[in-house]
Amino acid sequence: MTAPSTSGPSVLAGQTRGEDTLAPPAELLARVDHHLAAHERRWWELAQAVHARPELGLVEFHAAGLLTAALEERGFAVTRGLAGMPTAFRAEYGTGPLTVALTAEYDALPGIGHACGHNLIGAMAIAAAAALAPVAAEAGLRVVVVGCPAEENAGGKIYLAEAGVFDDIHLAAQIHPANRDELCPATLANDTLTVRYHGHPAHASSFPERGRNAYDAITVANVAIGLLRQQLPATVRVHTLVTQAGEAVNIIPERAAMTVKIRAADVATLDDVTARVGDCLRAGGLATGCETTIERALPRFAEIRYDRLLSLLFARSCHRFADADLSYLTGPGLADADLAGTDQTYTPPSGRAASTDVGNLSWLVPTIQPMLRLDTGGSGNHEPAFTAAAASPSARLLLADGAHALAGA
Repeated sequence: MTAPSTSGPSVLAGQTRGEDTLAPPAELLARVDHHLAAHERRWWELAQAVHARPELGLVEFHAAGLLTAALEERGFAVTRGLAGMPTAFRAEYGTGPLTVALTAEYDALPGIGHACGHNLIGAMAIAAAAALAPVAAEAGLRVVVVGCPAEENAGGKIYLAEAGVFDDIHLAAQIHPANRDELCPATLANDTLTVRYHGHPAHASSFPERGRNAYDAITVANVAIGLLRQQLPATVRVHTLVTQAGEAVNIIPERAAMTVKIRAADVATLDDVTARVGDCLRAGGLATGCETTIERALPRFAEIRYDRLLSLLFARSCHRFADADLSYLTGPGLADADLAGTDQTYTPPSGRAASTDVGNLSWLVPTIQPMLRLDTGGSGNHEPAFTAAAASPSARLLLADGAHALAGA
């Protein structure tokens, strides 16, 4: 896809240098705040309703229905079923020259529900968009909500981008719940592979010499991957899940399969690591005499890069970052920052991190995805305690803070 034309490296660069011009118009912001306060209970009930009925990616019919109905109530024009995904949607309001996209996620995890807080991501996007709609004409905005299915299991934003859904978008934003507040959290690039082994069945006791054990191929591959880890960069992660391993204990397995996820700090590193992991998978088939088939299970996720100006605007709109050191975004100080410079993006140093299809979007459109803190008792995303936290009083506070910051930014 091609990013929309702008007058410079960032859509607002050159218009917003220095402390004074980073402040939003007070009267418009007051109206946005009033709308958010007046409807806070409505958006909290929306988040709770999505949380109470978790759905996996690509079948989030209940959640998508709730979100689109709420947008239509506010006068948004909604288009459903984008990029071949029935639960994807795009909702629009206004005709201003600056097209702003708030991306909504609403899929859950198998077994533990909304342990990544996507019920809050979707509700925050709707709340902020609804608050911006009454001021869209005066602010020169076209407000767009893009409903993005299957962040966890398919990478819905990647398919939406390929279908041109973001072609006319000037900037995109969403907030992710976490166990900490972080303005520019790192994410990892990743590849997801499926390997299938085809051997030969035989009676495991009477005629074992006739067999070619496909599950043994998985064992060899996992051992090879384990040995490879010693030579991998510290930020690389490789994890596997056996999805097929035979039918009966007394039959040498003819077929076996495994999913492999490979994460790295950036796509360049990922290229090398994925190639080496592929060699490990092929070694399993070679050692056991089984046919090996390796395929991509998902499109590649890229690492995220943040638009510096949008990150600054968000920090100024969110009281949680009132005392944060933003020098890594601006240099010595905001007044001296050259926000119209050639490098408008910031890629955070990689560490312990997850992966997201927001990374792919950030290479196409100026994007931010700050994290806001839930009180999880120390638990992180994808843990059962996070599921409970995503419907707690802390979640209600996060929803209010996040919607305010998104709209203000």
